[in-house]
Amino acid sequence: MKKQNVRTLLLIVSTLAYLLVGAAVFDALESAFEETERAELEAEEEELRTKYNISSEEFDVIRENVIKSIPHKVGVVRAIPHKDIT
Repeated sequence: MKKQNVRTLLLIVSTLAYLLVGAAVFDALESAFEETERAELEAEEEELRTKYNISSEEFDVIRENVIKSIPHKVGVVRAIPHKDIT
């Protein structure tokens, strides 16, 4: 195998290993936070359902309607001031 091919293969393997290690570190750091956040949201959902006597099915319908009503935005649209060039 040529030296250039070995170097390219080593670079590809190193890059993939770097990405996998980075993903594992990110998962380890974020998973605990995500679990607590999910538990808090589920507790809040249960509190709302109990307080207003809403069934699971009704709550799912409400959730779907709320999600559908949120407009899809790419970003903030800024108005560009018009300058009259005369």
